[in-house]
Amino acid sequence: MNKVLIVLACTIAIVATVSEEFKYRLSRGYQKAFAMMNYTYEALFDPGCEKEVCWKEKIFCKKEYASQEVMQFLRDIEAREKCFISKNQNRLVEEVFWQGKRVVVKSVEFRGWFPNLLRMGMGVNIWNNASFAKARGVPVLTPIALVEKRWWNKTKTFVVYPYEGEVCKNEIKESPKILVLKEALNQAKLIHDDFRFKNIVMLEDGTLQLIDIDKIHYYPKNSPVFKARMRHEFRKFNLANEVHAQN
Repeated sequence: MNKVLIVLACTIAIVATVSEEFKYRLSRGYQKAFAMMNYTYEALFDPGCEKEVCWKEKIFCKKEYASQEVMQFLRDIEAREKCFISKNQNRLVEEVFWQGKRVVVKSVEFRGWFPNLLRMGMGVNIWNNASFAKARGVPVLTPIALVEKRWWNKTKTFVVYPYEGEVCKNEIKESPKILVLKEALNQAKLIHDDFRFKNIVMLEDGTLQLIDIDKIHYYPKNSPVFKARMRHEFRKFNLANEVHAQN
């Protein structure tokens, strides 16, 4: 028994003294493993969605938008003409007019046979995380449609947002609204993973909402790993603001 207690005490001491960087890297590995094991589609259980589901193709759309025209657009989303906005590695952002409304289409393609058996696409992560974050009081921009297309060696997902608000400027870094947003994340025990102004939009009514939420992750209450990651997240946020202000 004494040997067990000694080993346990040594383990606790080692964990308590590991560097912040090690805790951060450990938490990222945990997050990826969790995402692979927690493979589900929240939209399947949403009564407010129109659904067309098979293994090869899954289409989900909020019922208030799901006209015949829109559903046909989603079925043909790859072939439809869209206007380019930006591209970052394999992530493409485009815009299109939907029933007279401007919407944003984000898409990403993952290749590889075995990983696609275990991994959800970006769009599925965004949809799931939006439901999860909203339920915990974190303001996020909610998608209105999701398309996932699977082949034996790749997966491609599309997520559709209403075009709302403007990306926040550095000038509001001391605004109480930013502090409220930080506190909402802290209280919900959520890590955004890329918390900076380009991923925060201000709506017409002045409220702030997070975007690019495919990597949001939840940690248990009082988790030391969460605290380490939250400090890391806010340090990156403050550093990015300082660099932006200097430029």
